[in-house]
Amino acid sequence: MKRNFFLLLALCLTVLISCNKESNDSAVQTTTQESSMTLLKSATATNQTDQAAFTINSGGFAGEYLYISLSHLGKTKPHQFNVIWDGVLKTEDEKTVIELSVSHLTNDDPGTTMVNDSLIARFNSLNIEATELENPNLWIRVINTTDASNTLFFKYQSYSTTVRSPAAGSPGYPITGIEMKVFKAECDNLGIWGDLWLSSTYDGTTKYFVVDDKAASIDYTPEENDRLIIDFEYFYPNDTIKMEACRQWYDLNARTIKITKLQAIN
Repeated sequence: MKRNFFLLLALCLTVLISCNKESNDSAVQTTTQESSMTLLKSATATNQTDQAAFTINSGGFAGEYLYISLSHLGKTKPHQFNVIWDGVLKTEDEKTVIELSVSHLTNDDPGTTMVNDSLIARFNSLNIEATELENPNLWIRVINTTDASNTLFFKYQSYSTTVRSPAAGSPGYPITGIEMKVFKAECDNLGIWGDLWLSSTYDGTTKYFVVDDKAASIDYTPEENDRLIIDFEYFYPNDTIKMEACRQWYDLNARTIKITKLQAIN
């Protein structure tokens, strides 16, 4: 009986040590997770004064997501950024402007490696009225709170179209039967088709697209001026860092997509 008791005690200690090790391993893993940003709507939130310096490199929209590419020193831990809107729609000439202030909450990373972070957050978390988002002259200004000269200014890019409701605009929502044309772009390092992008006027305005992915069943090699009928989904770009060197991406307000079905019509 005594022998059984000690065997049971040894088993319990083994389980306890094992559970404790799993807990410690899990804690270590959290230090290697990716950096993140949080969008906040607040008229009273203030930016912390002891921020570590950072640089805003680029930004824009991919589906319902706002993405911002940042660089900073570090690399020993994930970094947290806050993006704050004070709830005020500003008017500048004929533009309506939403100002977003970016603050860097992580200031205790001893690393000295330059890190590039491409961060995303759902833009609808700011709870902006749908009627305001339909404004064709809505612009976004992104401000670095550690360097007032480091700002971005770009037009809001709605992800709603005439073939779906705005509420169904998340990445992965399919759009079907759209005619597009292949054209040669200035940049050759975005997407899976290099410098061959797509254009379409399916909703009354010309839109431009970079193919970032396609269904495995699609066997097609693009050529300039090809006309296609495609089904697609908006797709978050795999590498936003490359967009920084492609001015045409911003000039055309291009979108990244995944093609789910394709038919060549010429």
